[in-house]
Amino acid sequence: MLHTTCIASAAGTRTAFNNSEQAISEVVRLGAGTHQSSASQRNSTVLSPSTYWDQYQDITKSNAHLSVAERLWAAWYAWMQNDVLATGIMSFAIHELFYFGRCLPWIFIDSFGFFKKYKIQSSKVPSLREQWDCAKFVLLSHFTVELPQIWLFHPMAQFCGLSTSIPFPSLWTMAYQIAIFFVMEDTWHYFCHRAFHWGPLYKTIHKVHHQYSAPFGLAAEYASPIEVMILGFGTVSSPILWCALTGDLHILTMYIWIVLRLFQAIDAHSGYEFPWSLHHFLPFWAGADHHDLHHEKFIGNYASSFRWWDYLLDTEYSPDAMKRRREKKVKADKTQ
Repeated sequence: MLHTTCIASAAGTRTAFNNSEQAISEVVRLGAGTHQSSASQRNSTVLSPSTYWDQYQDITKSNAHLSVAERLWAAWYAWMQNDVLATGIMSFAIHELFYFGRCLPWIFIDSFGFFKKYKIQSSKVPSLREQWDCAKFVLLSHFTVELPQIWLFHPMAQFCGLSTSIPFPSLWTMAYQIAIFFVMEDTWHYFCHRAFHWGPLYKTIHKVHHQYSAPFGLAAEYASPIEVMILGFGTVSSPILWCALTGDLHILTMYIWIVLRLFQAIDAHSGYEFPWSLHHFLPFWAGADHHDLHHEKFIGNYASSFRWWDYLLDTEYSPDAMKRRREKKVKADKTQ
């Protein structure tokens, strides 16, 4: 594996560490060597740990300085014995768990009428049948379109130098990198999404996503395979480009970024506007009210996470934006 060193303990434990973290690797080697020497003195045959928890316990014996999360992480790669398989399974499992896990509360809210007074399009509540049909379509897309992309992710990330090592990066490092990814992805999404509303592209690609004029959480990834690939490229390529340019990115940071991006997309499609919605505290944040209008009117509000591209390029669709346009038109008419 590029930029990594394979570490073997007496029990056959194997995990990956970056070359830049030789101090950590050396500690693991020394711990493993001591363990192996003791076993040799007993003239006993040491078998490779047979389960994931065996791997975890074996790593813990000689790496007590690592956090529990870091030991769990290292044990996963050691137990799988195949980095591509380990990353592929973990990536797909994280995507499915957090996507449907985040959609579940919105399904209950729609089904039982919770927070009905906060529903933006109150007359258009999705039925259980619509939710189920949407879920089946999204699942099919996940397994036929997204799974192959996720499986190819590790070789691409490996080529660009993305780290799967321990220890994990600091919270500050992850926070500022994820903030950059949000800005990069939002820019990609705005221009691609706006292009999808051009007649021919809308009819052949984007129309699928607009089947629901009143969106709901599960519909966040209800789209044609082409749209899934193009917009998904922005989500994945933003951190990969960052890694290629800086050589500094851990796959854990990317996982947290993808989970937060999933949450953003699902919440934007939820169809609910609350007094505690994030855009009330961060005015430049898009949110459900911004995207719900896009689905209802089929125009404007093309950005994913932020409002600035729509504001700067005059594609914002809101009462305030309409008022600004009217005032601008009146002013222009007076000057003629």
